[in-house]
Amino acid sequence: MNDFYAYTDKALKDLRRFYIQQFRNAQMQIRADRLNVVSITKGLYNRLENETIRVFKRIAREKYKELSGHDFMVDLWLLDFLSRSNPVAGYVWKNDVERKRQYCAESLLSDEPVATAMKKALRYWYNQQRMFADLVTDAAAIQAFEDNGVSRVMWVTAGDERVCSECDERDGHIYPITNVPAKPHPFCRCTIRSER
Repeated sequence: MNDFYAYTDKALKDLRRFYIQQFRNAQMQIRADRLNVVSITKGLYNRLENETIRVFKRIAREKYKELSGHDFMVDLWLLDFLSRSNPVAGYVWKNDVERKRQYCAESLLSDEPVATAMKKALRYWYNQQRMFADLVTDAAAIQAFEDNGVSRVMWVTAGDERVCSECDERDGHIYPITNVPAKPHPFCRCTIRSER
């Protein structure tokens, strides 16, 4: 079994628990104070964003150290990564954080039941972070390889029945480290391996 994402998966489990608790707390606040939906959701999404960035930094550091044996000054690197339009996600992470917050607030201000709106907002938020956690892991791996003089990498599929045809075609192909193709779809679990 491919354990390339083992640390990422563990971090995501912890994040999911944090997210669930934050959404529950916000749901209780909104039920008690329907007049302050906008400020409650702003606070909620600020907490979610801050914790997510903290965990993404940990994920990047761990993957980088695992592949290079060195520490990684991740702060500026991560902020730069998250500020770029991502070809897999199709948007800039920070812009979508705000879009998800606005959507949540709009749902809560409509006639939709609070529990339904919050459950949907949690699902949308978690799916975005799950996808970006994988992308952060991948980007940290490429950075570690580049910083250690690796010039070529091999594409390795997840090796299960869910591998798409495009990923299957890439399996075993060697790419220059400076030209590793973007994942062809969200939640792709294919990896790269150093080929020096």
